[in-house]
Amino acid sequence: MAYPLLIVFLSLLSLLHHSLSCLSTHKQSLLQFKSLVTRKNDDNSAPFFAFDSWNTSNCCNWEGVTCNRELPTKPVTKLSLSGVVPLTYTAPSSAIASLFAIKTLTFLDISQNSLEGEIPWKGFENLMNLRYLDLSSNLLNGTIPLTIFKLRHLRHLNLGANSLTGVLASAVADLSSLEFLSIDENFLTGQIPSEIGNLIELKVLSLSQNQFSGELPQHILRLERLQILDLGNASTIMILLLSRNNLTGSIPASITNIYRLLVLDLSENQFSGDSFPQFGPDTYLAYVDLSENGFYGEVPMSFGRQIRSLALSGNKFTGPLPGKLNTMQFIENLDLHDNYITGEMPFWIGQISTISVLNLRNNKLEGPVPHTISNLSKLHVLDLSGNNLSGSIPIQMGHLEGMVDTITYFSISDLFTFSIDLSDITFYWKGALRGLGYQRVSTYANLDLSRNGFSGIIPIELGNLKGLKSLNMSYNMIQGRIPANFGHLGKLESLDLSHNRLNGSIPPSFESLNELTTLDLSYNRLMGRIPDKGKMSSMMDIASYTNNSGLCGIQIRVRCESDNPTKVSDGDLVAEGEEKSEDHWFKWIVVFGFFLGFSGAMTVSYFSGFLYPDPPRRYLRSHRQRR
Repeated sequence: MAYPLLIVFLSLLSLLHHSLSCLSTHKQSLLQFKSLVTRKNDDNSAPFFAFDSWNTSNCCNWEGVTCNRELPTKPVTKLSLSGVVPLTYTAPSSAIASLFAIKTLTFLDISQNSLEGEIPWKGFENLMNLRYLDLSSNLLNGTIPLTIFKLRHLRHLNLGANSLTGVLASAVADLSSLEFLSIDENFLTGQIPSEIGNLIELKVLSLSQNQFSGELPQHILRLERLQILDLGNASTIMILLLSRNNLTGSIPASITNIYRLLVLDLSENQFSGDSFPQFGPDTYLAYVDLSENGFYGEVPMSFGRQIRSLALSGNKFTGPLPGKLNTMQFIENLDLHDNYITGEMPFWIGQISTISVLNLRNNKLEGPVPHTISNLSKLHVLDLSGNNLSGSIPIQMGHLEGMVDTITYFSISDLFTFSIDLSDITFYWKGALRGLGYQRVSTYANLDLSRNGFSGIIPIELGNLKGLKSLNMSYNMIQGRIPANFGHLGKLESLDLSHNRLNGSIPPSFESLNELTTLDLSYNRLMGRIPDKGKMSSMMDIASYTNNSGLCGIQIRVRCESDNPTKVSDGDLVAEGEEKSEDHWFKWIVVFGFFLGFSGAMTVSYFSGFLYPDPPRRYLRSHRQRR
């Protein structure tokens, strides 16, 4: 009887063991996925991190693996494997196929790994229970398999940040339960399928940064539950992002029906026309970006009164600055650069008291800058470069409080609990056009008056703007001296005063500019010694001082007259050492030439009798008498 009892006991023990473990087929699928992950340097050792725990018999205890413990078989239902493959490792896209055997999966996240190749076309039909699928931020390419669109229970689909190509098939509309769809940052082409408008449960749609073409489908604007559209229009949409595609035509007038719309970004497309949607005064619209399109006509002012950021740069807008700008009570950022705006800067511009960023670069503005600009107490980025402005620089610019001390003001993202990637605000920084994130621009103070026709002197009041990080007044007709108090601009990183008519010396106070990394004083009439202590000792680019014939110093390898050669070491000035060598040889040549000439003269004199002239006559007479 002992043996049968032992067999029964062992059987019960085996059943108990299996009841506490995951299915063996599921475990094998996971181990196959792990085996396909290899080092990029051909080392086949397994990666670390999440896979460290994948060495026990019960895969339900593995990191990233969740089982349904209420069922006797303990099937795997959830895989949270985001970021388990380090950057030094790689895995073929076939690793995805190794998971198709786990048919009980409802959640699959393998985003932010190093999966390479095409998404498998066969196998997704095995995962009919799947409700969440995230393959984003990998290295996947090829087209989107139609089998994914057969997952009728899928609510979340994210394929963004890969290298997928081809078109977005209309079969996407078969995902009738879909609430979240993101295929942004790929290379999809063709038209956006209007069938997306049939996804009545959709709340988030992100298709930006692809190569879509054609007009915006009107059907998408009917989605009543849509809240975030990285592409639409429905009454509940709050954010509409369609930037960096190839969308054409005009902006649909029906977009004004989105009464909760806060953010509208249609930048970097091929929209055109001179008519714009007329948003009512009660709209919530706060951020509008229509930059880098083909719009023309007068600058539109039809976006409501709540606008905080209006970016219309890189279009073909003409005419003067619209007077309605001074009615915008909340405007913080106004970006109209690279258009064809004409006329003078209006006197009323000083009434836009809330503005902190004003970019009018590369237009056709003319005349003087009004003194009322000093009323813009929150202004900390002012770019007027590339216009036809003239007259003297108003001393009132030195009273711009926002450039004395930068303060962080309200941000559009303060309205939301999630991150919004708004377009960069661009300006010339350290000699190049750079973009600064909209959320960070409030920490910078920048003043750019370059490439205009300003004359007169630099007001010493500008030395009060101690929050400045960049100051550019190049390519004007400014005269006089550089204010000595510019050395008190302690946060200054970039200073460009080139191509003017400045004279006098470079202030010694420049040695106190500890943050300075870029300096250009070329093409002026400066003279005297270049300060060489502090940060100025590292400003060694000769081009920064060229065409100032009166300058001297170690930066341009020209010795100043006051320098004492005996006190200068051989290594102090490379060019000076060369001058010493040249002077040395020149002196020896002079001495040798003098000696050679003197010797020749003596020889000629000797043979010609000049060296020994006739003796006095009395000497000759006495000499004869002796004989």
